[in-house]
Amino acid sequence: LWLIVILSIMAISFSSLVKTDIYSTFAFKESIENKYYAEAGLQRGIAEIFYRIAAKKNKALDSGKSLETAFQVDGTPYTEKIGDGFYKIRIMDEGGKININALSDQTAIILSNLLVQLGLEREKADRIVNAIMDWRDEDEETRIKGAESNYYMSLLNPYKAKNREFDSLDELNLIKDLTPEIIYGEGTRRGMIHFVTVYSNAPQINLDVASKEVLLSIPGITPDIEEGILKARLKNDIDTIRNYQNKIGNLNQNFMPYLGIGETNVYTIYATGYKDQEQRGYAITATLVIDGNNKFHFLNYKSPGYIMQ
Repeated sequence: LWLIVILSIMAISFSSLVKTDIYSTFAFKESIENKYYAEAGLQRGIAEIFYRIAAKKNKALDSGKSLETAFQVDGTPYTEKIGDGFYKIRIMDEGGKININALSDQTAIILSNLLVQLGLEREKADRIVNAIMDWRDEDEETRIKGAESNYYMSLLNPYKAKNREFDSLDELNLIKDLTPEIIYGEGTRRGMIHFVTVYSNAPQINLDVASKEVLLSIPGITPDIEEGILKARLKNDIDTIRNYQNKIGNLNQNFMPYLGIGETNVYTIYATGYKDQEQRGYAITATLVIDGNNKFHFLNYKSPGYIMQ
């Protein structure tokens, strides 16, 4: 009887181990498949960028695409089926984001407004913005409730403030009061990393591609004005700020220090590959610069990356 009990326990244990291995194998297989779906989405995104550049130059495209049918570079989501799965991609021109390396004490209000939109209280948003400005400036003078080396050196794992420009958005993890939830988002709430950049060489925000969240962060731009901007740019026929003014009629000089126009040559592609549920998919985030003559190189490549809701 004891022998039967022992053999039964061994059989059940072996069965559980086999079952676990099977589930692990299926999960690994799904992860690999999702990764390749995401890779396919990334390559599609790169191709679409070149299609768009060619269309803007009025060159004939073998694909039959025009500027009206080319993918938008303002974060508009596109989903395509591939084999048994899907990929979802968003392309964002970095010129439509808030360049944290170009902010001044006068224009930093844009970043504070963005953080408030993302759910932070104004006081905390201002503290974070001051800490970001302290990290980037060249001195050790601390702004109100900001942070310089004297704060960071008091931490359990001490380090000094950089006192130079950000080289990567991941440096935000080192800033006082910034948490992964604020930076990368949580659940369906997006993080600030989707709306800020260190790669754009434009000090102003590009009206042609800025997201709703970024537009509403500009002082004085109301939801009505933001909606007018989004509608006005749909036809891809506006090439000056004055044309925007003529189209929507309520842009004023107070906005001008914050606004620019014209796409850059730096883009970020958010690609997610999945079979059944996007939330369980594999994400790749890549920032690339177009060198011209159908050439490009990556400035940043994250695999896995951020699933952008």
